[in-house]
Amino acid sequence: MSPGWTDSDHRSAGHTRDTGSDPFARDFKRLVTSWCMTHAGHAARLARLSTDDRFLIVPMDHGITLGAVDGLRRIEETVDAVTRGGADAVLTQKGVAPRVHPNANDAGYVVHLNASTAVGPDSNDKRPTGTVEGAIRAGADAVSMHINVGSDYEREQMEFLAELTETADDYGLPTLAMAYARGANLTGEDPEHDPEYLGHAVRLAEELGADV
Repeated sequence: MSPGWTDSDHRSAGHTRDTGSDPFARDFKRLVTSWCMTHAGHAARLARLSTDDRFLIVPMDHGITLGAVDGLRRIEETVDAVTRGGADAVLTQKGVAPRVHPNANDAGYVVHLNASTAVGPDSNDKRPTGTVEGAIRAGADAVSMHINVGSDYEREQMEFLAELTETADDYGLPTLAMAYARGANLTGEDPEHDPEYLGHAVRLAEELGADV
């Protein structure tokens, strides 16, 4: 320190202060480090799900909806076949994760977090089937959910997707949204494939924070 100068004189003159004893500086540094690590993890996981920014993800979550249909009865064989054939990732419900990982051939893995059945009161009523934390325990690279834009359940599904993307971001986990234009509130001969309705569903998913 210059003769006659105090520590505050050095700070006011633009000199850098040692942050080791400054709680705010230490907390800020930890926050920045955590943010960088979280976003690095997010980018790394997203890259595992794609090739040259193109995504070939094969969904196999239909067991809840339809039962043990052909192709899902021995899901290990199907996972092995599609990943050997070039799929970037497969998508299932969390419960079959132990049957996925040994057969995924280093492909990515997405855990789906809502569902309904074909024999229930309304198949558009997709209900939560898991959490981000549970998906991480199942070895997921990403999470996904289904939302029916235009259905009577749109509000609840929007809220779930918004909360899901927030939580997934906290863990550096990408979110995939299966955004459909589907429900009694849509009009036209084929509203599910109507470009305007479909565009609305996709934009809604983006606005709520979905990555894919």
